[in-house]
Amino acid sequence: MDDGQRDLAPVGWAAHAPAIGVDIRAVVLVEGISDQVALEALALRRGRDLGAERISVVPMGGARSIGRFLELFGPRGLDVRLAGLCDVGEEGDFRRGLEPAGLGSHLTRADMESLGFHVCVADLEDELIRSLGTASV
Repeated sequence: MDDGQRDLAPVGWAAHAPAIGVDIRAVVLVEGISDQVALEALALRRGRDLGAERISVVPMGGARSIGRFLELFGPRGLDVRLAGLCDVGEEGDFRRGLEPAGLGSHLTRADMESLGFHVCVADLEDELIRSLGTASV
């Protein structure tokens, strides 16, 4: 989900992470800050400490920015383990970003999932509500 946020400060921070001694093992790319907050809250609820696991959830400021983030974190950049979530409406943006980053060609949704990039139908918040149940939300 694009929260209208275009501040890509995490990109700058992450690019300098190795130089300042921050060890990132994996990155989960999400569209916006609300997606980041939702995933981090869910991780806490499930007893996961993403920081201790060296996993960073990075909001991209919209799915169309995925190419920049894949260049930074992918095989041609920091080469960390990658995953991502997007809403069904942005599936094409993700697919178009994954191919030039060297992560496959002519990717189907199943191919994207095998790479760790999942499509939320209709959106991440809807998927969380469905998985938790409305009473829990």
